[in-house]
Amino acid sequence: MSTRNTGRRPKWSASRPNSGPPTKMPISRAAGLVDRVLKILYSDGIEHAVHDEVAPNPSTGNVDAGARRARAFGPAAVVALGGGSVLDAAKGVSLLVGNPDAVAADADQL
Repeated sequence: MSTRNTGRRPKWSASRPNSGPPTKMPISRAAGLVDRVLKILYSDGIEHAVHDEVAPNPSTGNVDAGARRARAFGPAAVVALGGGSVLDAAKGVSLLVGNPDAVAADADQL
């Protein structure tokens, strides 16, 4: 896998935190997925950040926190590594990053 054809845009990724006892990790970490992706980004010299504070069934506050971190990072592609909660949070973060005055609760008005 390579990122060479992506124009080397910075990447910002979302994943679940380590939860429970030290031996229990989210499946994406336990399976080595996060480390494999980070290795590729490092080797291709792509600036990146990881937001691994996505809760199960993320709240609007959880999505807002991710959006704040992504905005602070700057323009980037959002990559989600994990299951449904991570994918949902990453979609919300992607929408909010492009709308600086928006918060996740704004979706309640749609």
